[in-house]
Amino acid sequence: MQIDWLTTFLAVVDHGGFHAASEATFRAQSRISAHVASLEREVGAVLLDRSARPVQLTDAGSAFVEHARRTVAALQQGKAAIQAVRGLVSGDIILGTYPSAAAAFVPRLLAEYRDAYPGVHLQLHETATVLLDELLEKGPVDLALRPTKPATTRRDLTHRLLWRERMVVVHHPLHRLASIDGNLPLAELEGEGLILTGRSFEHDSEPFLMLMERGVSPVVTYVTNQPQTLVSLVRENLGVAVTNELAVRTSEHAGVMVRRLADETLHRDVGVFWREGMVWSSAARALFELLLITALPQGTQDLRL
Repeated sequence: MQIDWLTTFLAVVDHGGFHAASEATFRAQSRISAHVASLEREVGAVLLDRSARPVQLTDAGSAFVEHARRTVAALQQGKAAIQAVRGLVSGDIILGTYPSAAAAFVPRLLAEYRDAYPGVHLQLHETATVLLDELLEKGPVDLALRPTKPATTRRDLTHRLLWRERMVVVHHPLHRLASIDGNLPLAELEGEGLILTGRSFEHDSEPFLMLMERGVSPVVTYVTNQPQTLVSLVRENLGVAVTNELAVRTSEHAGVMVRRLADETLHRDVGVFWREGMVWSSAARALFELLLITALPQGTQDLRL
């Protein structure tokens, strides 16, 4: 049994289908299908119901999936443990992040890091995206998870891409947008009172910049840095929100409608940022390497490959 078979199987499960798994892993769909078929022959059972949309686990698949996750995780932890022995990883490190990544990705990352490097004291610093740049440049943050927009103005910061996620529209069920079937055209947002993520009404709001680039002039009603606040404002029908999909996934969003946009170029790219020329401690290097193998949030596209 090959580890690639397991990771491919999990990609199909997590992304809801063979085509989505192909896009997320940048592998040909024929290769995805071949890996899953090889795995099914190896275990002697059909693991996925290919007739369902989205693809569903069979009873055998449901029994097997967590074993597959543990196997892949154990291998990753084993590799990390060997690195720890070789590098004697210890010390202190501070990871900067913003709210939706902190909720959707960071807990799993921290758990795996703790298990692999018990000698390291890893601290978490959660704040608004634009504040992370100064914390990276002047300290105390060593590495930071950050969207690539708004672009950093600090010349000494560099990054490695991690994932891509959709931008979505969130509106009240009684809003006029509810009468529009399918994905929403951007033009429907013109003139709407918008609720956006960010710290100000303009330059540091990622959705604001994205809409302006595409010819939509946003009418901003509220701005918040907290995903749950954004969803709660929409629930009271105080405006229409444009935000990243993970912000909604990690919030309690009953009572609102979450809609995809017709413009599929509207997405958020997230990377790990650091100072150019920084002296990499063994703890920072270990965290960076773990960021490149830790399972990403469901529904995101892996940009690490």
